[in-house]
Amino acid sequence: MSTVRIDTAQNVAIEYEIASVGDRIIAAILDSVIVASVFLIILLSMSIALPAQVTEWVYLVAFVPAAFYHLLCETLMNGQSIGKRIMKIRVVQTDGSEARFGSYFLRWLLRFVEITICYGSIALVTAVVNRKGQRLGDLAAGTCVIKVKQRTRLVDTIYSELESAAEGPVYPQVARLSDEEVGIAREVIAATNSARRSPEINRIAGAAALKLSSRMGVEIQGSPLGFLRTVVQDYNRINGATG
Repeated sequence: MSTVRIDTAQNVAIEYEIASVGDRIIAAILDSVIVASVFLIILLSMSIALPAQVTEWVYLVAFVPAAFYHLLCETLMNGQSIGKRIMKIRVVQTDGSEARFGSYFLRWLLRFVEITICYGSIALVTAVVNRKGQRLGDLAAGTCVIKVKQRTRLVDTIYSELESAAEGPVYPQVARLSDEEVGIAREVIAATNSARRSPEINRIAGAAALKLSSRMGVEIQGSPLGFLRTVVQDYNRINGATG
């Protein structure tokens, strides 16, 4: 399975899997159902409100939000449509950075050719033969679609077992953190346990702890590395992880 490497601000590399063609097809079907529903709801509402004035412009009014659905969603929802969010996939630049509006716009323009006009045939063939699962819009925009959840590895469960004697999380504020941010803490912890431990890891751990403590609005108790371990444990407590 192909992956995209994202280098965080703490110089920790996190790898994400490229979304499968199957995931993208299911997301596209879900989005199509949503778009069709929005179109019909607007059309029926206007037909009931203005029964004597249902002309071409009414269809145009109903068509506009449907036509701009993907562009608006991906721009406002960080590279996701509703279907993509359900399938836990999103659009990013091929270097792992957040996609830009220009990229979303290019993908949206070419969607009409490879998906709407050609019934998805061009997009399907291109994505299947491309190593990163890119359709023509992705190739033009320099984007790809990744799975939001990181690949499951042993390191993801290193500190997921909870101490039976613990009454609750030390830092309830971890609820403010995203999976990606906690993933940074996991990667730093894994790096400290690696046989090829970098001499810079203490500095990286300090930077990661400072960033997460700032996001949580708490002070670091103990060493940066100990703080990161507690953050991961508390996050797993709150989210019901069992290892």
